[in-house]
Amino acid sequence: MLVGVRKKHWLLATLSVTGLLLVLVFTTKSPGHSPTRALLDPGIDGKAAQADGVAAVEDLPASAVSAVHTQPPLHLSQQERDALAKQGVLMVEDSDRDPMENQAQEQQPQQQQRYRQQEHSQPRKGVSANDAQEQEMDKLKLDQQELQRETNRLQEHHMREQQILQDRIRADEMKAQQEKEQRMMEQAVRLNPPPAQSRTSSVSVVSRTYNVNRGMTAASNGGSSRGVILPRMTYEGLWKMGENILRHTIRREFLNSIPDTDFTPGEAVPPLQVRRVIILSTWRSGSSFLGDLLKSYPGTYFSFEPLHHLLKNLHLQEGPLVDVVLNLLKSIMTCDLSQQEEYVSYMRNNSFLMNHNTRVWNSCSRNRALCFDKEYLSAVCKYMPVNVMKTVRMGLAPVISLLQDPSLDLRVVHLVRDPRGSLHSRMQLTWCHSQACSDPGTVCGDLMTDLKLSEWVKERFPDKYLLVRYEDLGLQAEETARRIFKFLHLTYHKSVASFVRDHTSINRKTKKKPNTYSTYRDSKSTTFAWRGALNYTTLEEIQNVCREPLSYLRLRIFDTEEDYMNATIPVLVE
Repeated sequence: MLVGVRKKHWLLATLSVTGLLLVLVFTTKSPGHSPTRALLDPGIDGKAAQADGVAAVEDLPASAVSAVHTQPPLHLSQQERDALAKQGVLMVEDSDRDPMENQAQEQQPQQQQRYRQQEHSQPRKGVSANDAQEQEMDKLKLDQQELQRETNRLQEHHMREQQILQDRIRADEMKAQQEKEQRMMEQAVRLNPPPAQSRTSSVSVVSRTYNVNRGMTAASNGGSSRGVILPRMTYEGLWKMGENILRHTIRREFLNSIPDTDFTPGEAVPPLQVRRVIILSTWRSGSSFLGDLLKSYPGTYFSFEPLHHLLKNLHLQEGPLVDVVLNLLKSIMTCDLSQQEEYVSYMRNNSFLMNHNTRVWNSCSRNRALCFDKEYLSAVCKYMPVNVMKTVRMGLAPVISLLQDPSLDLRVVHLVRDPRGSLHSRMQLTWCHSQACSDPGTVCGDLMTDLKLSEWVKERFPDKYLLVRYEDLGLQAEETARRIFKFLHLTYHKSVASFVRDHTSINRKTKKKPNTYSTYRDSKSTTFAWRGALNYTTLEEIQNVCREPLSYLRLRIFDTEEDYMNATIPVLVE
């Protein structure tokens, strides 16, 4: 009986060890269980085992412990599991999948990835190699086109940024220049507001506001303007700016010089202190050169051909137009153009008549409409100490009434030329077809009329009339210029001397090429350029009707062709 009981206990112990081994094997698959921890920490699983009547790990023989680490996991059938369950052995459920199935499940994503790579690298079934190559080429072209579009976009963006930067730089430079000019003008004149006049009559060609930087171009960005626009100025502001520019110019020109009349440079000149001069001449007789010579004097207001709109190609001696002409000339000399709308409007359409008035023209650089505003011209004229005009369309007779006006204190410089030279020069002009301009008899008749009248004028107004030969001005430019300025009671200013030096000889400094209307020329070589250019037959025709004025001016008459062609025989008679 005792032996049977012992055998029974031995059999239960064996089954318990076997159940524990199975529990350890299956629990290794459990995600939250660590067999190593169970072995090292008997308090965790040992207590549970003892509670179920199963021996703990520390109670097992050494062979059993080693068996736990060496025996492979066992796979029991359902009947074996049921038998163990009846004996009180707790079983841990194994995974539903076989280990091989798990390994296959892990390898399946890798195989799918390799398959996709092979499918991408190798042409698909049903697509030839050429088609695949074409598809690759098309894709490459699309990529290149996209790259080119991106490059172009970046270049356009860079160019827009550069343009905006340049516009800003130009705007800053213009603004700095304007501020500099404004400081100079404010320094030149502190308290000199423009005259309180109504400035609405002749400003129709310009709006009441003016964009100073109208030439500034705006940079475009996506259709939106991003240009830098400077502030707009009112017409009143432009008026004052132009007036101050002119006054500053006059002050600068008289710097380190003593004015010849009693006035303060840059301030309004008293009417009795103004030098008024009229240059009388005819076409192609050197009047443009003489006008520029007098204009080179500081602070000169210069009127170029003021009778252009009234007389065209006529040479006025008498008639109903005399009163109209004299009224215009007097208005110009007294700086009152308020009633000369026709004259100012004509200059607006023929701006070459105005740009000879250099100082006034430069004062209108911000807005040219100022130079065709009769009120502006009247205002700035009052700052000029010398008022000069030149005309080739009027004889000496109409001027006598102006010489008799004591308020004008007028001086007349009468410039005459050898008719053979002036007629030869007029032959080069396409517009000189009127009788007064091209007919030798008419030309010499008008010349002789003036020469005869000059004797009376010279006797009556010895200090106000001066007859000058063009030939003297050409051959002895400096001496003749000094004589003219002495007659006008004006200093032979350094600016005048510079003009004579630069305009009477072609030098390397100026490099000016003469043309029909140029005042830059070698005066000594051009004075008698007509000699040899005119054939003797034409010369005789001119001399036959011009003997009287030629003799009066002490110019040689060539009676033979041999004398005419002999360059050693001078034109001037001593």
